[in-house]
Amino acid sequence: MNIKTMKDLLENLEGLGYSKSTINQIRPRIKECPKFYGNAPLDRIPADLADFERRWGRGRIAAIAEGFKSHDHFVEWRKRVRGALGKAAGPKASAAVLPDWTILADYTAAIGGVGQPIGPHRASGILAVAEVASADGVGPPDVVPGWVTPAASKLSGKRRRTFKGGITTMNDLIAIRADHPEIDHLLPHMPLPQPDRGKSPPSPWRRGHRPQASALWFEFDEFVLAKRGTDGLGRPIPAEKSDFSTRTEETYENALNLATAMLERGGDLDASMTPSLADVCNPQVIARAANVWRAREIDGEVRADSTTRKNMVARLSHIAEFHVGLKKKQKKELAKIKKQVRKTSPRSDAMSPPRLEWIKAFSKCPAQQRAVHAQPEKLMADANRIIARWDDLKRRKRHKERM
Repeated sequence: MNIKTMKDLLENLEGLGYSKSTINQIRPRIKECPKFYGNAPLDRIPADLADFERRWGRGRIAAIAEGFKSHDHFVEWRKRVRGALGKAAGPKASAAVLPDWTILADYTAAIGGVGQPIGPHRASGILAVAEVASADGVGPPDVVPGWVTPAASKLSGKRRRTFKGGITTMNDLIAIRADHPEIDHLLPHMPLPQPDRGKSPPSPWRRGHRPQASALWFEFDEFVLAKRGTDGLGRPIPAEKSDFSTRTEETYENALNLATAMLERGGDLDASMTPSLADVCNPQVIARAANVWRAREIDGEVRADSTTRKNMVARLSHIAEFHVGLKKKQKKELAKIKKQVRKTSPRSDAMSPPRLEWIKAFSKCPAQQRAVHAQPEKLMADANRIIARWDDLKRRKRHKERM
């Protein structure tokens, strides 16, 4: 079946396996397409699923294009046309997997189950590892510990979690390889480690983690109390009544955690030390922490367009000036450091690149603006419609409406 345009799709709906009633739902939606494609005839509109999704999106709908009567109209039109295009495109080709990986996954599925050494549904993890390994040309027995972390760095979210589950399953198979000689040649020679964390580990000097950090956090709490001050009776002003709010306190605590993590990473702090606030909040150490973060930016480990480094330096500098106390020479050094960091960091009041790109597109799209401006009224209308028939809904339907 050669379907290249929407006209071809309309004429070949019967051949896609739809029932007659479903075809009657899809056909009028395809006929509507010219209105949304600049009045182009159906034989000029490509039946390209990727192009359709790029133009009309997938999943949640932030705004509707001009020409649609309502949000529900757009949802129905997109669902019907996209479904037909997906049928016409056929099933997605699965990633190529080396034959040995397929054998190992099939064997895992065969021996897996409740109460078995290998639990049920563990073959999916093997296949997740197989896809990445096959792309690198690596077979099951060739997987080595050094391959795992770089391979997992390409993955995120559910794919990464499934990959990690696959590594666990391979280790379970290695543990019982003596009982299954038929797959011994398909298994790695040694157990495999889980991939390293995608993010840096938290600071070992964070509050309540190391006893050696107790003095540091005791002094930090004194700094917070001093910032909030006392009332006329000498009582500490609570956070909710102070300009130095709990959220502000958290930003200073995060800066201290970040700096101590950088210093530990650079070898300037270790578990044998008992640092005080003055040991961290001074010009030399602040500069050292900022330089370690800058090196990570250059190496691509962290975003170079964030204000994290500048904010850290600003918070630590304020602690040094307000609480620790600096000599005149140290103040000059600190001012120089802050100036250098400010020059090499993005502006704090600047939009992030993704948000800037979104707002530029939003400013040029009247349809999206109308949709956003109408959202409060639409939400109210939907709520009133549900409330009006709430007493007539059964328990299951009420739960669905709440969702």
